[in-house]
Amino acid sequence: MLNKLFGKLFARRQVLPQPEVKRHLKKTGERIVFGLDDCEVKPFEITVELPFDMPSRAEMLDGLAGRGRANTVTGEGSYILYRRKLADGTEKRYFSPVIYRERTALAFLLYAQREISLYVDRRDANAYYFDLEFLD
Repeated sequence: MLNKLFGKLFARRQVLPQPEVKRHLKKTGERIVFGLDDCEVKPFEITVELPFDMPSRAEMLDGLAGRGRANTVTGEGSYILYRRKLADGTEKRYFSPVIYRERTALAFLLYAQREISLYVDRRDANAYYFDLEFLD
């Protein structure tokens, strides 16, 4: 469930490409290699209110007394933000998909990996893929 919510929230950012799109970007796209010092690891937290089931008698009485019940789930993750200066002087920002690891743990794994690959389509800078398969 949290996967769907994270996906919807980050839909305007990188859409996870299908395997054939990944292969195409790896084969024909521009490969940008960067390290932990060149990017930012951002925390991401979401709280979702889940629909209620039929309340029990005790919960109904609590509701009458003003004590509502909260049926929420909180999820935590991180994402990578990479900024790149373009030839015309503007800056392009690339957002990774949400990674379901705490920020510090993810930063440690990225540091141990030493380099992260980003594949960008040569014709469309908005089509890109972070190669994070080492996290699986």
